[in-house]
Amino acid sequence: MHELLRVLFLVDARVKLTNETLLGIAEYVKISRSWLIEKDISHYLIHAQYHTKDLRERQFDGVVCLCLSVDQEPLIRTIIDLHVPVLARGINMPIPGAINIITDNVLISEMAADHLLTLGLNHFAFFGVESLTWSRQRRNAFKSKIAQAGNDVHIFEFTSTEKRFHRGANIERLLDWLTQLPKPIGVMACNDDFGLMLLQCCQIGKISVPEELAVIGVDNDETVCNLCVPPLSSVARDAQKAGFEGARIFDRKMRGKPVGKNEVVIKSTHIETRQSTDMLAIKDTDVIEALQFMRKNILYNTGVDDVIAEVSVSRRNLDHKFTRILGRTVHEEITRMRIEKICELLTLTNLPISQIASDCGFHNPAQLGNYFLRHKGVSPGQYRKQHLL
Repeated sequence: MHELLRVLFLVDARVKLTNETLLGIAEYVKISRSWLIEKDISHYLIHAQYHTKDLRERQFDGVVCLCLSVDQEPLIRTIIDLHVPVLARGINMPIPGAINIITDNVLISEMAADHLLTLGLNHFAFFGVESLTWSRQRRNAFKSKIAQAGNDVHIFEFTSTEKRFHRGANIERLLDWLTQLPKPIGVMACNDDFGLMLLQCCQIGKISVPEELAVIGVDNDETVCNLCVPPLSSVARDAQKAGFEGARIFDRKMRGKPVGKNEVVIKSTHIETRQSTDMLAIKDTDVIEALQFMRKNILYNTGVDDVIAEVSVSRRNLDHKFTRILGRTVHEEITRMRIEKICELLTLTNLPISQIASDCGFHNPAQLGNYFLRHKGVSPGQYRKQHLL
């Protein structure tokens, strides 16, 4: 039995991602049974600087700081200066000296861009906050990915982190921007809250979603996404897994053991597609028909010959159309769809891999394993282990 560790939790739990991180930490605490937890959010958020001396005297073995405001980050640095181990997820940048739970903003944006590109759109935009590091990183990665496909990105950013974005002149500026954008267009919002704001503006300005404006957010906060009209598509992330792994490393550090790494990445798992991107901005009827057939039959070992038979177009002609519109051949698009579906089944269900192999049209698990390894670089079992507790 490990000795008991006194751990202080300073947590702003108003954000869904923070709650999911806490669930992962809670799973570790349940297994470890060796943390004495004190949750003291209001006391420290209000009187943070004043109670640094009090913090020193109480002799905690470690402090968990999740999603505190930028103003409170000096408190985290003060705790680190007291040589107290810290597990942190900052608002802006990783905290030097802490074990940080961080986000892969490049992967998030690449997934969002890929999703919008698959819709056959030629115009793209990004909506975020210029003063927030994570939003800028997502903007830059989104621009880079869209540029690889030969397109530019229209950008609208607020310059302040104030919470009054939706009021007065700001909402009018945003609506003016949306109205003047070329249509149809795909827009990445820096997170789900900003996606909600975009869709509210579309309601006010009578902009059709997704026909004129396809919108995708980040975090897959189901409450926010389903409050949107129409419901918001979003990049889903596995913060619970990151919370568990962060807690494991944090526990080792509190016990004076080597930790090996000081960062844990919240992995992005899949796109949760909802009505805000449920469209195809493709005018070629052959491509539309082929894509619709592929989506409906992707679990039935659909091949290129099946698609050709359905559309009644030569393979060469259809490949040319797919490459021109989507940047992929018919075979490459089938592969992309199958891998995406397999990833969803591995991460969102507890189905045995043998069942997934059967459901996805493979003769046996070994065939699925070789196929998945070739395209993802890991086995199905390893992929599931990386994304599940």
